[in-house]
Amino acid sequence: MRIVRWFLIIAPVVVLAVLVWHPATGWLVRRQLNPAPILDALEVEHSISGVREAEIARRYPDDYQVQLAWAIRGVDGDRVRRLQALLERFGDRPALCAHILRYASGNQVAIRRPEQNLGATVPMPPPSLPPPPAEELEELERVAILGEQLDPDNAFFPLACGYLLCGASGSGGGRRHPARQPNDPF
Repeated sequence: MRIVRWFLIIAPVVVLAVLVWHPATGWLVRRQLNPAPILDALEVEHSISGVREAEIARRYPDDYQVQLAWAIRGVDGDRVRRLQALLERFGDRPALCAHILRYASGNQVAIRRPEQNLGATVPMPPPSLPPPPAEELEELERVAILGEQLDPDNAFFPLACGYLLCGASGSGGGRRHPARQPNDPF
């Protein structure tokens, strides 16, 4: 039993030593044992790809897919601003409205209610961001209404508008969806 144990310990060490010593495989083993150059190469490749992406976005200003990919790249707050800038050129696409609302609801509008802590073992923390300014909420409501007009069968847009209305004051503040009739239950 001891011999098998020693063999299982020594055999991989010997194989690794042979692989390091052999010229055809030594460079690969040394590179894998030292990951710093690989990480540096990945970082350089990432910055180069960012430059390439920016050039491609400038080269194809009327290509919706290219502009959408460029706008989504980056930090959430920047994403929303870049996506909103695309509304001027591509305002006839409900998917663009949906992207704006999705990224805005991810970081700009947060709903925290006391009921969500009922029965929870660990209470949810209060929102770390202050509520967005009224102008920002109104712009996002306009985007939700535009998306609903472009795709009236899509339930995402009224739901997103409701989420924005709740995010304005925590409970909706008695406001109704501007595109709805007073007797409409939704």
